[in-house]
Amino acid sequence: MATQQAEAVTVNDITVCSICFEKFKIPRYLPCEHSFCHDCLSSYIVSQCKSKEPRLEFHCPVCRQYIPGDGVVNKPEDWVSLFPVNETLQTIVAQTSKNQCELCLKNNEKATTANYCWTCTMSLCELCTKWHLKFPALNDHKIAPFTEIDHTRSTPIFGVSNHCPKHQNEQVQLYCSQHEQPCCGLCGATEHKKCENVELITIAAQSLKVSGKFNSLIKEAKAFKEKLLLANSNLKNNISEIESQMDEKKSRFESEFRSMTQHLEKLKNDFLDEMSLTLKEGKEKLQGEIERMENGILCTNSCIHGLEMAMNAANETEMVVKLSTSADTFRKLKKSHLKETNMKYEMAKTVGFKQIPGMQRIAVVNLNESASLIEFEVEKISLSVFKQLTIEKGNISSGFVLSGGNFLAVNETEGTCLMYDEEWKCHSVINNLVAPQDITQNEEGIFVTIPVLNRIEVFSSRHFQHLRNIPMSDPRKITSFEGNVFVSSSRSIMNIDNTWTVKKIHATNSDISDISVTRKGLILLSLANGKIMAINSKGETAWEYKSSYLKEPRGLHVDSRDQIYVSGRESNNVHVLTNGGTLIRVIANIANPLFFKVNEMRGAICVGSGQKNIIFYKF
Repeated sequence: MATQQAEAVTVNDITVCSICFEKFKIPRYLPCEHSFCHDCLSSYIVSQCKSKEPRLEFHCPVCRQYIPGDGVVNKPEDWVSLFPVNETLQTIVAQTSKNQCELCLKNNEKATTANYCWTCTMSLCELCTKWHLKFPALNDHKIAPFTEIDHTRSTPIFGVSNHCPKHQNEQVQLYCSQHEQPCCGLCGATEHKKCENVELITIAAQSLKVSGKFNSLIKEAKAFKEKLLLANSNLKNNISEIESQMDEKKSRFESEFRSMTQHLEKLKNDFLDEMSLTLKEGKEKLQGEIERMENGILCTNSCIHGLEMAMNAANETEMVVKLSTSADTFRKLKKSHLKETNMKYEMAKTVGFKQIPGMQRIAVVNLNESASLIEFEVEKISLSVFKQLTIEKGNISSGFVLSGGNFLAVNETEGTCLMYDEEWKCHSVINNLVAPQDITQNEEGIFVTIPVLNRIEVFSSRHFQHLRNIPMSDPRKITSFEGNVFVSSSRSIMNIDNTWTVKKIHATNSDISDISVTRKGLILLSLANGKIMAINSKGETAWEYKSSYLKEPRGLHVDSRDQIYVSGRESNNVHVLTNGGTLIRVIANIANPLFFKVNEMRGAICVGSGQKNIIFYKF
């Protein structure tokens, strides 16, 4: 750690570590000739490797040169011990801390150091330096003032150590061909005792020279380099692709938003016009009622006046006539059903309009990540179990590798979706489903088929929130490709496009056990009659595959190289096919596989063994 001492030292002080700015403590040097404290370099390596997968290298803190990690891939904390201690620099640090001439000290004298002899690895004062150079035998010694010593001169030439990697004090004497590892005699007598071909390092060197192994490895490395260059080019192209995709989506969204804004503006204007018309209609009705009420008032006044005149009539005849006329008019007025009208303005907002204030966002933006291994030869891979889980409650019906590498399993009986994270810990992420059957994912979200309810439920990929239901008759198996979702019922294949339109594209004569899609867009069907069928988007058959060694084919999976994996449930194996339907290999001894999902991001394979077990394999 840097302290206030850093203010007192210069950048060119070779006795100071450039990470902690303190005097070197066990300095170790890298192939680029820069030295650092043991603890400083260890902490730096670990911090640099923390976010990397796989952990293969780091860069020098000073010059940024690529430094390969020679230790165990997943243990960068152990790498620092494999770099040699800079004993020369360690000596200089020790001597400069004393600041005394080594020769004078041997004679019990004290003198301030001024120079350093590289040959003797000794600090000298000015006087001892003069006498040092006067002896003919010492004329060729390299002496330099301490102020002129730099890191390059203080670092030994970095070379391959002849010491045993496991026993630093032992010289390499043997070579184990079985493990392709040089070792010392102690390793040969212990760790490699039972190895068949352990020979002297000199004999092994001659054998390696004539074996052609160097040329073979160079050829293999160059071929791998070409794969890396291609992958690197694809990564750079991917940046342009996602930029183009985002520009396209932004443009489409802005167009849709403008259309929605224009539509909302039209709805607003129509609504305001409707309000004006409604107000006008209400005012006209009320005005008519006011006129009728005022006429009633006038009529009543007339009746009152007639009655008053009748009371004061000059003779009885006039009195009776006026009374009768006024009373008759008043009776008619009362029977005319005059009413007091009251109007109130009401507005019933539509459901869609009410939901707008509650919107938290217009859309959920996700970056779906997938990965493919640079070196993945399915013909050569061997599997080893590293984790096995038993589902105590319910039955597993299917599984799916999500973008990002997490694995999702569908528990049909319990109505849940179980997610296994990067540490293979289980989380229940979707609950309260009714007998879910299968699952897939695309940019719209996660799709779960619910046959008993005749619908597909859609959830967000990030937080697993329910988004919508898609009604469909008997949806069972499901897969997706470039925005389209393909769903199987008992004997037919349906397509759901990005407008949620459902259409039938193919019918079969046999029940469908599973479906998938290749990267070329071929729809794969696993049929109950034992066939694997590939059809195009028009429903035309591209190829079929059937084997006597494949019994009860169930789950289908397509990896990043468009290789197809067919789970043979009764034959206890998995058939690997090309995208043209040609057999590549049969992976045997996979017990009762319901599905076989290759998780390239994690270097693992997830297998549903029966309906109770999920087995995770490393490859």
